Amino acid sequence: MKKFKIIPILMMIMTFSSSIVFAKVDTEELRVLVIEQNPMLLSVGKTAAEQLGQDDEIDLVVDEMIEDIEYSSHGNVDVEIVGWELFDEFVTSKIPMELVNGQRAYTLDEETWFDYMKNGWRTYWVNKDVIELGQYQYDYDHLIDSFDLIERKNNDEFDQVWLVGVDPLNPYETVMVGDSAYWVNGPAIEKDCENFVIMTLYVSRRDANFECFGHMAENVMRKVFGRSYDSYEPDTMIINDKDNLESLNLWERFCLTTYSTGGTYASVGNIHFSPNSEADYDWLNEDYVESDWIDWAQNYPNLTGETILTNYEAWCPTGNKNTVCRDHHRWWFSLFPHVEGYTEDGYSNNWWDYLVTLDFVVDIEPVDDVIELEQDEKISNIAFNVTYNSGKIEKIRIKNLDENVVISNEKIASFKNGKLVGKKEGTTYLEIMLDGESAKVKIKVYEAEDEEEYEDEENYDDYYDDEVINNQDNTWSNASEWAITELTTAKEKSLIPKILDERDFTEKITREEFASAMVSLYESLNGLTAEVPSYNPFIDTNNKEVLKAYKLGITNGTSTNTFSPDDNITRQEIATMLMRLIEASGVYISENDFMIHIIYNDNEDIADWASRSIVYMSNRGIIKGFPSNLFAPLENASIEEAMALSVRILCEFKY
Repeated sequence: MKKFKIIPILMMIMTFSSSIVFAKVDTEELRVLVIEQNPMLLSVGKTAAEQLGQDDEIDLVVDEMIEDIEYSSHGNVDVEIVGWELFDEFVTSKIPMELVNGQRAYTLDEETWFDYMKNGWRTYWVNKDVIELGQYQYDYDHLIDSFDLIERKNNDEFDQVWLVGVDPLNPYETVMVGDSAYWVNGPAIEKDCENFVIMTLYVSRRDANFECFGHMAENVMRKVFGRSYDSYEPDTMIINDKDNLESLNLWERFCLTTYSTGGTYASVGNIHFSPNSEADYDWLNEDYVESDWIDWAQNYPNLTGETILTNYEAWCPTGNKNTVCRDHHRWWFSLFPHVEGYTEDGYSNNWWDYLVTLDFVVDIEPVDDVIELEQDEKISNIAFNVTYNSGKIEKIRIKNLDENVVISNEKIASFKNGKLVGKKEGTTYLEIMLDGESAKVKIKVYEAEDEEEYEDEENYDDYYDDEVINNQDNTWSNASEWAITELTTAKEKSLIPKILDERDFTEKITREEFASAMVSLYESLNGLTAEVPSYNPFIDTNNKEVLKAYKLGITNGTSTNTFSPDDNITRQEIATMLMRLIEASGVYISENDFMIHIIYNDNEDIADWASRSIVYMSNRGIIKGFPSNLFAPLENASIEEAMALSVRILCEFKY
């Protein structure tokens, strides 16, 4: 194990900071709804925060949390406040509280609030009366119902809720809400929606608000990695040698302190314990211990075992007891892995992925149990159904999993650049790993058969003349010469729906026809049969293909109960529906595909709701612009243009 000597703290911090600058992954957006619980005091005509002189501090509390997250994630998380709403009520408790007038009630009144504050506001830690007033009895159901949070989450309006206010609040630091919620330093609140957290930010403990995020992070990471010793208890993980260290999962290793290892080893620690802490919150401990935090800062994912003699000066050089809590937490979070790629076990090398999504893989099943191919044949359409803790299921193809694929016998087959290649006759296995879960597919490679020599010397460049185009036995009655090759492919791959039989493919395609084509493309791309929903929301169509597209989330109506099946469809609508189809198919979508924005001369005509899809389709070369650098978002597309797009999608993501 390589060990650093003691080096000047300033030099150490400069070295660490330089490693921060070069860490780069795709930025993730964290959309936050702020709910400010700040009741109006009618007797004085002020809010509670104004009465306590804390009105400006509510804004500061939120600003500091944003700054802490964006700083500690090295800019990889971009916090966006999507709403700031006032909760003009005193706290509602799940148990009755004693009021000044001797009555018991589930919420405070002004008289009781003033009585608790008669000696003036103190601090969270000193004002024990306020802390003990219904502690951990905050009525989250009342908050959720008051702001209709379940429906709004189902409408994808936010990722997190931050509850900010003045004493007394007394909720848990963080709770998770959702249909697969789990403990995050507060009890799981089961509701019919995707998981989200409600995090409490206290004006009265500004130095410790990042700790709420920290305890959430600890519990999320424990769930992700599946097991963990108790890093808050002494002597729970004695490290005798390096082999013992490497038997731990990465989260367990990250959390090591001399307190938990009996003095034998320290890594980064947990939110309460720094590497050398001897008790909770002992962040200013002067004793030096050997810690490998420098290894996480400079070498991850290629950890070397490098250590450094460390005390509080690493995370709080000033030794200021009033800032050490926040200083430590920012340092601790900054050491979270935040680079591209995956570990051998399929865990993301960017742990902020887990903190933003709250989600992780819990099961993987191959779509096909056996894959057969010939020598030298290349395939990339091997797929797996991946189930997440949230219940979400997506189909992932090996072409998007370079780092997660292992071949048991590479003499039989190899995997490179997203493709499986048959090398030698025999049987082997392809295994993928994601978040510690794995699945295998049997691979059978056969000796390549000699191809029969093609004897027809016909010149195929002259095959498609105008007469043949309009009269050969095809699905279409008429088509442009440029489209014939892709239309032939579309016919072979069953991409042309029956509704288009004998149509003139040079004519404009309708919404009904395009929706039907999208279902054909989805079924061909995924090897699945789309289902018809039990409920038809539209009054102007009962076309089963339209309803299948609606159920898949590929298309919407033109109003709450109309589809307008006979309307022509615009290019920006097509781009949006194709994007939804790709997402519904579980195709991995890299943020790199959105990095370059092609500036069309008619960009101002592109609707906001279509912009992201058009950027993606343009960057992937699926939908191209017109001469004079125009995208023509409002132009209608022909049937043959739509079929050509279907072929491009199929070739791009399946073959």
